[in-house]
Amino acid sequence: MKIIRSRKIKGKVSQETVYALTSIDLSDKTLEEIGKKLRQHWFIENKVHYVRDVTMREDLCRIRKGNGSQLFAGMRHIVLNLFRLNGVENIAAEIRKMLYYPSKYTYYLNMK
Repeated sequence: MKIIRSRKIKGKVSQETVYALTSIDLSDKTLEEIGKKLRQHWFIENKVHYVRDVTMREDLCRIRKGNGSQLFAGMRHIVLNLFRLNGVENIAAEIRKMLYYPSKYTYYLNMK
């Protein structure tokens, strides 16, 4: 399939054309349904994977032995969920605040 995407960053609009292969039977789907599926995929990528890879620097983690890498990935996911449950939208800014003022952020640990 051919996808033409538009995005706006800092007031500048850019457009790109990408091609994709899929196992989804497109004959019984509307364009709206296909677009919704694509947006769902990128929603997960942007809200979870990007934050863990870039903001939490998961790809730079040097833990390789035993279950350490899985344990730390799980802890990062818990922290991300705690932020989201508390309505935090900018994870990077919240992490910086926590590093500067750790005593002000004990409420994450006291959730009911």
